[in-house]
Amino acid sequence: MGHCYTPLMVVGEFAVDVDVVIIGGGPAGYSCAFAAAERGRSVTIVDPRTTIGGMCLHEGCIPTKTLLHALATWSSATERGMTHDRTGPDAESLRAWTLKCQEKLGRGLESTAREHNIAIIRGTARLLDGREVQVAGETIQRLRFKQAVICTGSIRRPHHALRNAVGVISAAHLASCPEDIRGTVTVLGNSTIAAEAAAIAAGLGADTTLVLCGDRLLPGVPGELVEPLLNAARFEIETGDITAPPETDIIVDAAARTGAITELGLENTSVETTDHWIVANDRMQTSESRILAAGDCIGPPLWAGAAMHRGRIAAETIAGGHAAWDPAAVAQLSYTDPEICWTGTQEGEHIQSLVVPWTFSGLATVMDRAEGRTMICWDRRSGLVTGIGATGEGACDLADGFTTALEMGTTLQDLADMVPAHPTRSELLGEAARQAMAAS
Repeated sequence: MGHCYTPLMVVGEFAVDVDVVIIGGGPAGYSCAFAAAERGRSVTIVDPRTTIGGMCLHEGCIPTKTLLHALATWSSATERGMTHDRTGPDAESLRAWTLKCQEKLGRGLESTAREHNIAIIRGTARLLDGREVQVAGETIQRLRFKQAVICTGSIRRPHHALRNAVGVISAAHLASCPEDIRGTVTVLGNSTIAAEAAAIAAGLGADTTLVLCGDRLLPGVPGELVEPLLNAARFEIETGDITAPPETDIIVDAAARTGAITELGLENTSVETTDHWIVANDRMQTSESRILAAGDCIGPPLWAGAAMHRGRIAAETIAGGHAAWDPAAVAQLSYTDPEICWTGTQEGEHIQSLVVPWTFSGLATVMDRAEGRTMICWDRRSGLVTGIGATGEGACDLADGFTTALEMGTTLQDLADMVPAHPTRSELLGEAARQAMAAS
């Protein structure tokens, strides 16, 4: 939330009464703001950036996916002989295109905020107590709120071995400043953020090594879906946590994240925290009656989609509704090459799983990307589907369909009876269900 500062008081300063103040304009913040405004509340967003959108827009999802898409397109064209430029995409051009995408999306969010009559204050917020917040921007002002929603997201939690190391950057810096990547790069972590950072660095031509913190990459995803990435990765992968800074030009610390709450002044309130995360219930309520929290700042899952949903729940709670966080599944995505999508679980005494290779897919064969896989998990007693995933070109586009199936309590029979769209990647889900029924 910006640099640390001491609350300032100026002569004649007085608090301005506001209805709902949202601290942070990222996915949780703007989703909460739009939903609260639609329910008739007067909303003010406090955010230090030039446009709302948060880390997702400015340093995370959007620049990362822009780079990954551009690099994958260039790589595919090179492999198919459609370009003779083997030096790689120009980093400056990539940066310019990323900024253009960010500006367009930022303008769209700001326009939506205006349509909802949402006030946006550019500045850094600090709670003075459970009723007032001070905003430091071009001027210092105090807001007295009826209700507040903290949506400040998460930040990198420095790895203990890198606290005094030089050349350490975050995955966000890597995505935002690709022109800085050079020489040898070591990425630390085993999450999607780490995998995507390693893919970007390698795609930009750096000699890249991903050092895993733990036994394997993407520990929350079945190994059958991670294996194709391990086989195709253009970067080296080493296991074992580091005990000292590696000898490399750049270290990308993507090992862990923590709530961006240090400078919020929570000590001036009764908001409870644990291990640097805000404690909130399934309705996004904190231990302070007027203050709610949503998004990454309350802990995993640290996905923008989850943050948006939590933000809307907070708005519903403010409006007196009864929405609550209770998803059957939350999709995990990795926009690497190949892409990986997984939702649900494969854990349980009676759970079976089955993998169908994409050699069964006419579309994957036509696209020369038949190395992919679709995976299904089910309870052999009831036939209830418990987990679905895929790896391969375009796998992330299947996420919502997979999640919907789990949310609806789909069985193998349901999927087997579905009339498939052909040729598509999604039709392999029905094929997997039929094979699973035959194997049960």
